[in-house]
Amino acid sequence: MSSFYDLSDTDATGQPFRSLAESYGSRGLEIVLFPCPQFGGQELSSGGAVLEFAEGKGFEGTVMSIGDVIGPNARKAWSFFYEQTGAPEPGWNFKGKFLVGRDGGVKAASSNLEQDIVDLLDEKEL
Repeated sequence: MSSFYDLSDTDATGQPFRSLAESYGSRGLEIVLFPCPQFGGQELSSGGAVLEFAEGKGFEGTVMSIGDVIGPNARKAWSFFYEQTGAPEPGWNFKGKFLVGRDGGVKAASSNLEQDIVDLLDEKEL
């Protein structure tokens, strides 16, 4: 994910992360940002810069350190997401969205992220 784009009020896919966090945070939604430099060099240059940018945009979720999400050096969490869902590695940063349920089950997000979130929050398990 590129924090520069994904943390704007509405990112390039039309998914308003900040609004989603505000709407569903009280129901248990937590958004975790995985900054990644693999998609066109769009990511900020350091973890500190990403965190400062995120805080400046009002992001209240968890910001992980900068790292790969595709390829042989992909973070373990992302490798786990791919293994659990069968989803292909994203070809672009806006495509890499996964939902993790309270039970640890993983689901690849569809094009209707908000509905996926509501459905997941309404379920006890994936």
